Amino acid sequence: MVMNVRRQLQWSKDGKTAYFKLPKNRKERQVPLSPDFLKRFNEYTEAFPAVTVTLPWLGPGNAGRETATVRLLVTTQWRNRIRPGSFNEKTMKPALAAAGLIAARREDESWGWEPSREMMHHRWRHTYASVQLAAGEDPVSLSHWMGHASVTITLETYAHFMPDNGMRGRTAMDAWLESES
Repeated sequence: MVMNVRRQLQWSKDGKTAYFKLPKNRKERQVPLSPDFLKRFNEYTEAFPAVTVTLPWLGPGNAGRETATVRLLVTTQWRNRIRPGSFNEKTMKPALAAAGLIAARREDESWGWEPSREMMHHRWRHTYASVQLAAGEDPVSLSHWMGHASVTITLETYAHFMPDNGMRGRTAMDAWLESES
């Protein structure tokens, strides 16, 4: 019940060339999956089968091979690789506007939305991290799952999501004192 994060799909700055590289901080990692998430994931992959693609590999990793052939789990409706710019303009931002999270595009504009890096893909990482910490998950494990270089980064970014653990600490101290009596 884990997801192995081994690579990420990237696009060249001009948006014309897709390639794979190691994930954030050049660290492969494992992220635990909940039973319900795994069930939903399996339903998704049954409805939308993965598409096998071969792309260049840039940077270290991939056992020195110049390309990687992998199955993409998320694709366009035509089963192509998703271009972040197109996804943002045609899917993500209209959904955010419909939810009232960003300003809707005026009818006389053919493109351009309210800037919202805060509301884009990185937000999904922040949501995952905040849910984990609010549930009492330990920051060291979360730091590893997120691919942070150190737990300090995790704590500096997400400490405000940690629940008040004072009561657990008091209970632990009472239990220790009781065992010492």
